[in-house]
Amino acid sequence: MPRSASTGNRRREVLKAAGLVPAALLVSARGEATDFPSAEAALLAVDALADDVAHLLRGLAGEAVAGRAFAQSLLLDHERHRRERDGVRGALGLGPASARPSPTPAGGADLETLKDAQEKLTYAMAESLPVLGRPDAVRTLARQMVDASRHLTLIGLWIEGEERRASS
Repeated sequence: MPRSASTGNRRREVLKAAGLVPAALLVSARGEATDFPSAEAALLAVDALADDVAHLLRGLAGEAVAGRAFAQSLLLDHERHRRERDGVRGALGLGPASARPSPTPAGGADLETLKDAQEKLTYAMAESLPVLGRPDAVRTLARQMVDASRHLTLIGLWIEGEERRASS
């Protein structure tokens, strides 16, 4: 089924806006920026939020056949990000990330909850940059923040697609 011109224009507008998200995040539009006291505290917060997002993704992958491949792709990014953050910890002379038990995916995960959790993760990544203290660590977390921003945009498009499907 061909897309209407307005749908195509809207999608382009969303994708253009997505390119601006990382810069906007640095300014923290939420108005409640977190000032992390240390790189270790920032990395712990990012890890905890990433675990929350991964938990929700696992739940959605088990429920939504259409989103399974997407969720699994994002989970692979999360695994890579965790390994990279472990490298940052080593470079900063910090101990390894504390092992957090991997929660069992619960039923009832929804896309809005996932979007909210992904937004919190993206903001935490942006807010962690000032305390990292090393250019290589900042580059690593900034790249992850761009990925997280991209994920946030894609989750928004997933929600939009589900809303369109429900209304038709």
